[in-house]
Amino acid sequence: MDRSLVPGVDTLASDGIFPTEYDGDGAFLWTRTRFAVCPPSGQRYLALHLGRADSATRLTAIHNPPLDASIAAGWHWYSFDLESVERKDLELRVDGPAPDPRDSRDLGVMLRSVIWHNSSERHSQIEGVRANGILNAQEYRSGAVVMRSVPPHFNLSLEVRCNIASAKACVYCAWKWMKQEEIGSPTPDLSFVKSLDSYLSVAEQVNDCSYGEPPMHREFAEIVDLIAADERAFSFTSNGKTLRHKVRQALLGRNVNLYVSLDSATSAGFARYRDDSFDRIIADLRILCREKKRHRNLPKVTLSFIVMNSNKHELRDVLALVHSVGVDRVKFLSLHREDCMEVDGRIQPRGDFVFNYDQEIVPLDELDSIGLEAQAAADEMGVDVYCDWKDFRAHHRSAGNEPLCTEPWKSLYVLNRGIMPCCFGRKPLARWTEQGSRSVQQFVEETRNGPAFQEIRRSLADGVFPAYCLSTHSCPIVRREISEVAPDGSDAA
Repeated sequence: MDRSLVPGVDTLASDGIFPTEYDGDGAFLWTRTRFAVCPPSGQRYLALHLGRADSATRLTAIHNPPLDASIAAGWHWYSFDLESVERKDLELRVDGPAPDPRDSRDLGVMLRSVIWHNSSERHSQIEGVRANGILNAQEYRSGAVVMRSVPPHFNLSLEVRCNIASAKACVYCAWKWMKQEEIGSPTPDLSFVKSLDSYLSVAEQVNDCSYGEPPMHREFAEIVDLIAADERAFSFTSNGKTLRHKVRQALLGRNVNLYVSLDSATSAGFARYRDDSFDRIIADLRILCREKKRHRNLPKVTLSFIVMNSNKHELRDVLALVHSVGVDRVKFLSLHREDCMEVDGRIQPRGDFVFNYDQEIVPLDELDSIGLEAQAAADEMGVDVYCDWKDFRAHHRSAGNEPLCTEPWKSLYVLNRGIMPCCFGRKPLARWTEQGSRSVQQFVEETRNGPAFQEIRRSLADGVFPAYCLSTHSCPIVRREISEVAPDGSDAA
């Protein structure tokens, strides 16, 4: 695998690291329990993006005086001040190999990025984000109802317009319903985004959740500049029609995760769900994937593909297409049950094709089988693939006494339609019409620790799905849990 996909890997001694691997967030590599870095001349600070499944270990830089850090479970950035280090190889030691009985390698830590810099402010920022992330993980595991930490995954919505929906919305998009929900929302401009700095400043990742096309925003480039940083990724989904020269220039070299929705391997197949822009989208994607090789291979480009009954036979073809285009990864998604589609219509004609939303939903058991077939084909072609339904198994079946879901602790959704507790929620826990004279920060703070959020956290920590979750039919965790406890094993959601 290509080690260049891990930024800064060229400053690591090759005998201390293993080949590149992939997880749901992209490329990483394992280090050995001892590995070395080669400090570039004139660089004082070393920042490492590291991951471990457990937290019972330390990372130590072996020199005088020694530098060390406690390794927390999960992915975090760590920053070392190397002011007194001599300019030669710096040896790092992980106190205790990663416990994995299935892997006999001398595994230290997972490594996603290496950065050298001279900013004391950046050093402090990294350490502040990590401290918040560790506190957040502790609050989640303990089932805290009122939170002191800020959710490390921050979600907002930037654009209400779409260059497909302006003519006719995609067949599975609840466009009309959403536009009704957005009435009375604040203008999502650069000044509004800046008003959320108390959350952005400690966020590990910022995601756009627009029912719209984000690059259409008149301040899109400025917003990317504000949000995307080497230690903080900005993620958004595009229909691909806006990826022309100006937008590509705003993305090249930026820590951006770009998801391009395609849902078919052919122009005719694409037109069943969207419009006739397939060929142009593929052409622009080829250019972007070629250009970004000269810009640290950024942005990371993922092709999103919703697996439905009408396109599930295309998975091998779309993997071959992705391989030829040069996209970094394919993410297969499941079509969720959506009550809100009643407004837009669950049955929609597209030429000779009639899209029936309910009949397009693939059962979870079949998705599991499809995922295995897709992974085998991807391995054969050398394509990185990820299936989102693997994320959504009832959490308590493998996590002991931890809450059933991480969302109300680890994520916050400050969206056009209101403040939400999770990505599948459709009913806001607070609408913008309730803000009154409160500042944006005060309104968000009082909501995220308010009675409704507290009740959801309390129920999930007690091992019980609250009424809000049970009424959210699009949630795969609830859906899978109901199907697993149904007497006949069917998908009862």
